[in-house]
Amino acid sequence: MREIKYLFILLSLLCFFSCEQEEKLSSANPIDYEFTVKLNGVTHKIQGNTSITVPIPGVGSNGCYSTNYTTLGHYVMLDLNDASATNYINGQTLTWNISFDNLLLGNSVASVSSVNYGANSYLSSFIDLIGGFNNGSSFQISSVQTLDYTPIPLTFNITDLGTPTVQNPNPTGTFSDMYIWGESLKGNFSGTVYAQSGSYSGPYDIPFLLEIDFEVIRYGY
Repeated sequence: MREIKYLFILLSLLCFFSCEQEEKLSSANPIDYEFTVKLNGVTHKIQGNTSITVPIPGVGSNGCYSTNYTTLGHYVMLDLNDASATNYINGQTLTWNISFDNLLLGNSVASVSSVNYGANSYLSSFIDLIGGFNNGSSFQISSVQTLDYTPIPLTFNITDLGTPTVQNPNPTGTFSDMYIWGESLKGNFSGTVYAQSGSYSGPYDIPFLLEIDFEVIRYGY
């Protein structure tokens, strides 16, 4: 009887600590995130979970998040900057800024660009390879060919708007536990797009294949 009593006490303690840990994890709601970008079929990808690394600037390597500015609109940031990070899967370093004026389920138009990508970067080499205008600083994309220097936004398929992220009232001390993460925002695009040729005032007439698929954390809203 004494052995059974001790076994019962041990099981009770294990249940207590297990339940406490589950409650702690659920309070922060760790979620998966990932993005895949393909340029002419070449894949660049990260994938992770907020319980291991939070993909925002100043906290975790590589970026995979969305944020909302009242006056500037809705931004999705896809940033592969560290091939040694735990959330790195494949590809070269690159950064994309996807800007939505009005983000909705279904079709939502967005401007896609890369800023300050660097003259010696992978993206710079890619632009040179396809014969586009390369200034090593700002690269924009048009969904159709143009006769002037004004790019036409791309139409993304938004499959899930996710849910809001809020402050965690009982954080345990790590940044990944500072927020109760909402469900991820999900969207994708696939098709032929056009890079600019000639100069700043040149048309968008250099075609290449682009695929973007993302599941990003909602950060700050």
